[in-house]
Amino acid sequence: MAATFLSRLRGLIGRPPLTSRQGLWIEPCCAIHTFGMTHPIDVVFVDSEGCVVAVHEQLPPRRLRVCWGSRGALELASGFASEAGIRPGLILNWEGSDRHGSRVCIVEARRSPPAISSGTASRSRMAGSSTVEWLVAAPFVLLLGLGTLQWGLLFNARQALDYALQQATRAGAVSAASAASIERGLAHGMLPYFGGAAAGQPVSASLPAALAKVQSGKAAGWLSWRQLSPTRASFDDWGEPARDAMGDPVAGAIEIPNDNLRYRTRAIGTISRQTLADANLLKLELTVGVPLAVPLVAPLAVWWMEIVDHCRAAAPRMLGAVPLPAGSVGLNQAGAEIGQSWRCPYYRARDDEGRALLRWPVRLHAMMRMQSPARLWAHTPSASAGVAGDAGSTDAVASDGNVGTISPGNYSTAPTPPTVLDSWSDQPLPGVARLNPNGDTPASDGSSARSSEFLQIGSDRLVPEPAACGPSAG
Repeated sequence: MAATFLSRLRGLIGRPPLTSRQGLWIEPCCAIHTFGMTHPIDVVFVDSEGCVVAVHEQLPPRRLRVCWGSRGALELASGFASEAGIRPGLILNWEGSDRHGSRVCIVEARRSPPAISSGTASRSRMAGSSTVEWLVAAPFVLLLGLGTLQWGLLFNARQALDYALQQATRAGAVSAASAASIERGLAHGMLPYFGGAAAGQPVSASLPAALAKVQSGKAAGWLSWRQLSPTRASFDDWGEPARDAMGDPVAGAIEIPNDNLRYRTRAIGTISRQTLADANLLKLELTVGVPLAVPLVAPLAVWWMEIVDHCRAAAPRMLGAVPLPAGSVGLNQAGAEIGQSWRCPYYRARDDEGRALLRWPVRLHAMMRMQSPARLWAHTPSASAGVAGDAGSTDAVASDGNVGTISPGNYSTAPTPPTVLDSWSDQPLPGVARLNPNGDTPASDGSSARSSEFLQIGSDRLVPEPAACGPSAG
């Protein structure tokens, strides 16, 4: 029997299914729901005289039923009401002094439900009881609905940011993993997140504003990105002097070759624990503090997560005269912060106008194979920031017959390349004088006499017929 507020509030939620001889009597009650239940039930509404007013058989989960004028509700196992012949108009009686553990018996049948004698007074008492219960449950239902809305907005923002990170990774993969290209790609991908291009303008016209927002977000602390791979340890193992499109060395630049990887070594680097193919994977990490726009949910979510993540509370919060627990930074024996402290700066990061906004940190990763040789930049992470390999591993270093042994460089502490290299842009092709400095012609260099297996393009160079890269089968 459920006669108290808490027992009526719980009902059969969290309980095992009823057997054919079990039931739950709820009094007073004129409405029931099956939210949170996992099995169907039969519901019998009874008035103050014990007469059955309504019967709902095999009511599935997530349903609501209301019967005005009923005094109580009897919840039974699914199908038992039909089996016992319970129908509107019957009178139910309890055997025993009280209704705890008593048996229900059908003592009389009527053709129609009787009129409710207590009428208005009984209905007023039931309406008042239901109103109180609804006022207690309404805040929780409201928070649940608002929380669902906010969660959906976060997932929508995550999808937009995932697309933006893919665009940034693509831009870095074709531009030697330069920071400027990555941020331009990120700004291009975040245009939908920022609201899209301006009306009546092409996307290219909105890119400068999007790039400015990305840079201001980095400065304000609600946006950050970093390169996880390749690391400086990758350059220790596989770096070599960079060359331009003509094969001439580029002063002060180190790069990881990415041509003909199929025919290069498959050995594992002694420092990065990466193969050359692994070192040619560009992996980026993006973290964005997404603003929380739904009222009530935003302050509660941030307050709770600051406690969970051991963040410093900005100010103590009060619930009336009762102080709420404040988050504190937990310290381990070494004095370092514990918990998910990387999230803490994002919860209340400021916008461009200096206002603190409630945010939810979203962290994403993307990986793509380099389509150009990765260069060593100022933002290239150290070995500890990478994700591939363990420098402390004692696994044997593999080798193959292609190159023999590996001669690692020393680029972990190498001087940073010139700043101009971190602003990668498409380099113009050299002029014809550079390509053919001696002024040779097809007649003078013998190209006219070559067999048909060579293609003659113009008069500046010879290009063999397209074929698979690598050693010739012959």
